[in-house]
Amino acid sequence: MVWFKKIVFELICLIAITGMAFATAPTIAVTAPSDDANYLIGTQSIVFDVGDADGEVLDANIYISTSAGAHTYALATDLNLNQYGVNADLDCDSNVWTTPRTCHYVWDTRIILDGNYYIDVSIADNNSIEEDSSDNDFAITNGVTYWAGWTKLQDLQQKNFDVFWAEFLGAFGVLMLVLMAYQFGFKGR
Repeated sequence: MVWFKKIVFELICLIAITGMAFATAPTIAVTAPSDDANYLIGTQSIVFDVGDADGEVLDANIYISTSAGAHTYALATDLNLNQYGVNADLDCDSNVWTTPRTCHYVWDTRIILDGNYYIDVSIADNNSIEEDSSDNDFAITNGVTYWAGWTKLQDLQQKNFDVFWAEFLGAFGVLMLVLMAYQFGFKGR
């Protein structure tokens, strides 16, 4: 009986190892924006083709970067492509990944400062992660580089929020010192 358990165990291990060894990585190709002449304004669509011969559940991360593959700013993370109907910004033509499918992710370019960028998309299945970037950079040209007295979301992501508060509190602090000095009788005598 011991030899039978050993054979069963070895068969299970062999199936697990060969199953993992023959698993295929997902495929990803960013198709838009990917033209060097693109000038993006307002709401735009990121288009990518994705597939997985194993038909596994796929998750996507979408980034905008100043150089291809840099993953500088996250636009969307942990997008379950199989549940594309749940996220209003995501649409795929199917969730049967055994043949490549086209997905669209809608985003507002006004959350990023004007400049030249690439789109990076990474796709993960149960076994591996693959990624692709737009072939060329594109320009965001909303014409606004500042919003409400401080730079847009990009600066918040770069941890420059403390600069905003230092500037704000610096001016406010000076005003408070002047008012306190006046209140306590230090009127320049």
